[in-house]
Amino acid sequence: MKAAGRLLLGLLLSSTVAWADALTELQTAIADTAERVKPAVVSIIVEREVTAVAAPTPSPTPAPSPTPPDGEHFGIARGTGMIYRATDQYYYVMTNAHVVREARGNDVKVQIIAEREEREGHVVAYDTRTDTAIVRLERRPEDRLATVKLGSPAGLRVGSFVLAIGSPFGFEWSVSLGIVSGLDREIREPTNGLPANRRPETYRGLIQTDASINPGNSGGPLINLAGEVIGMNFAIYSPGQAGNVGVGFAIPVDRAARAADDIIAYGRVKRGFLGVMVSDLDQVARQQKVSLAELRKLLGVDAGAFVSQVTPGAPAATAGIEAGDVIVALNGNPVSGSGSLVDQTSVVAPATEVEVTIIRGGERKLVKLVVGELPAAPGAEAPAVTPPPRRLPDPLGLKVAPLTAEQAAELGLGEQRGVLVTELNPASPAAALGLVPKALLVRGRRDDQTVVFETVEAYEAFMAAAATANATVQIWFYAPPEQPGGAWGLRSLLIKVPKPAEGND
Repeated sequence: MKAAGRLLLGLLLSSTVAWADALTELQTAIADTAERVKPAVVSIIVEREVTAVAAPTPSPTPAPSPTPPDGEHFGIARGTGMIYRATDQYYYVMTNAHVVREARGNDVKVQIIAEREEREGHVVAYDTRTDTAIVRLERRPEDRLATVKLGSPAGLRVGSFVLAIGSPFGFEWSVSLGIVSGLDREIREPTNGLPANRRPETYRGLIQTDASINPGNSGGPLINLAGEVIGMNFAIYSPGQAGNVGVGFAIPVDRAARAADDIIAYGRVKRGFLGVMVSDLDQVARQQKVSLAELRKLLGVDAGAFVSQVTPGAPAATAGIEAGDVIVALNGNPVSGSGSLVDQTSVVAPATEVEVTIIRGGERKLVKLVVGELPAAPGAEAPAVTPPPRRLPDPLGLKVAPLTAEQAAELGLGEQRGVLVTELNPASPAAALGLVPKALLVRGRRDDQTVVFETVEAYEAFMAAAATANATVQIWFYAPPEQPGGAWGLRSLLIKVPKPAEGND
């Protein structure tokens, strides 16, 4: 008996030591992960109108400071951001739209905590549907700022460890530990304080966490123990309180990253558009005062998005989709309801052909259509803002202007987009290589990256980065027809971009 007791005591002691070792390893992993990610996390300071409407998201909106003296009507708001991407010319910081949407002149202060310095930042654009914004910083030759590493929220499980990093209440680089409390959550933006021309957003597919998120954390990363960003913190649920009660929400990073990429490339987020108004089946049943079982039997379907209205001339109408149809799949992926259809459609690139499965009169039909581009709702998205006033001469010796839809139609370019060459130095290397006045520049390629010139800003950013690196690039352009009634010809040229001289155009 004594021997058995000693054996049991030994096993207990051995188990205790093993647990202590495991906890020590976990503690070290958490601390190491936070140290790796923190250098890419910044604080954002926004000067805004105190009298302006509050940031409308159900989130820890940056709290304004007391009204400044001398009768000024501006307040200071604070949030968090993460350095998302670096180019030769800029650093791009991802944050929440509600953090920066009221910034005076679209300019903010960005505190680079790792460098202990404050820099000027410029809001490129923001998107309220994903509550995502991009702030641009000028890159200095000596800069080696860290960028975040993106992970995938696809493998998350309820109970997975996560860390939230941010500047709650101005306490920089605060780290909180928690778990994933829930997945695929949905919350609706409160209506109080919203502009009259904007409807409240519904945010779906959210990550719920009990990691402490407070005012000032908005726009900061939610990371896994591998140090990968899997979400962007943006909201808390705290009825009757101003602080955290253990119910926070993050936007999945794949959605935020897609919005960020579009903002950087186009100055807006491109979304697919079918042109249908849809409802969930249970909502239709309530409206029509019938039971859900009766409705399902009548329609011959258990779940889907009920089409209540089709926009004339929209892709759905052109393809033959009718009011009363039920959309049950998009490209073979099941559609469980209206929210599911909206989410799936929004990530399809405009001009992409898709297959829509519908149920009509109990029969399944497959419809093909080309997705359009969803127009921006009033007040839902900030347009691309003008670049800073200081500019450099074009390194190719030309000037460009945006191509309007009216100009495209007049020139016979149809839906083609790009930037028009309004002036060209005939002695420039580009002219010698075949570029002609009034050409339409459509895209450029450097190394393995292709940039579509949908805006003047996209073209200028591409050329500025190429000039800084003295890089060789390939540029595609449409040359105007040589004879009246002729066709525009697509051409390309290869050119080594010289570094431009300082100056103003």
